[in-house]
Amino acid sequence: MIVVCSAVASQKKVKFWDRGGTYPIISRMVSHEEGAEPRYHVDLVKTIFPPEPPIPPIQLEEEALRQLRSQDYAVRGVMELDHILTAAAIGEKHERKACASFALAVDAESGMVLAPEATDSSVAAGDALAGVFLKAVQASRALPKEVRVRNQRLQ
Repeated sequence: MIVVCSAVASQKKVKFWDRGGTYPIISRMVSHEEGAEPRYHVDLVKTIFPPEPPIPPIQLEEEALRQLRSQDYAVRGVMELDHILTAAAIGEKHERKACASFALAVDAESGMVLAPEATDSSVAAGDALAGVFLKAVQASRALPKEVRVRNQRLQ
């Protein structure tokens, strides 16, 4: 940390964080002179993250599908779905904590939240969104003509 801060303070044109996904890495330069001060070299390294695993397809319960298909819902409006992870811890004092997450179905035109659901982070995002979608359709008594999801991975 001291080496990076020294480099930033002494060289105005050093910009370690101008490009996303890069970070400085420090390597010690070996000196063969006896009693020489240790010297360091700072390089920028581009991070390579592994691709996120695909979200498995949702398997809806046959009973839920039967109820949905048995209704003659109007088709109107746009529904927006989102899944949000929070830092809020869930669990008893002596238990291992999990983080809370929220799945939301929102009417795009009015901004009305149709079916919010709080779960812990062990519930798959796709399952949570499928659940709030079904609840929103039942509550609004309409199928959306379009469904929007902010995160392309959840589409």
